[in-house]
Amino acid sequence: MYYNFELILILLVIISSPIIFIKKEILNKFSIFEEIICTSFFIFIITLIIYLYFEQKSIKYLTNKYINSSILPEYLLYISLITITLCIGNYIISKETKIIKYRSFRTSFSLILALILSIFIFKEKINSHQLLGILIIILGIYTYNNKN
Repeated sequence: MYYNFELILILLVIISSPIIFIKKEILNKFSIFEEIICTSFFIFIITLIIYLYFEQKSIKYLTNKYINSSILPEYLLYISLITITLCIGNYIISKETKIIKYRSFRTSFSLILALILSIFIFKEKINSHQLLGILIIILGIYTYNNKN
């Protein structure tokens, strides 16, 4: 299958951009937890149907794969972190009037933290372009915050 990173990324951005605005509307009618439960349930059902159809594997196979896997502790941590971030993100979206502010700050802070983690935990080297990029992001956050 043909893979073009930029094309797929643009498609992802186009598809995902309205999600936060739709979520804001949903959170006006549902609680944070109701939104997460309903969304997770329907994602589960749709993904399960796609999995069973395309991968031609059973639910028993999938269950056994994770139960017998050594990745279970990491997977539980992964699920816990996703749940916490969904709750916090939904709380911010339900309270924040400027959704673009939330989205841009979250992305900016994620990039900065990812770089910090990659340097100090995963021992990756930082170069001048990465440092310049982080400085530009910090300057952008400062400029945006002081303008509004």
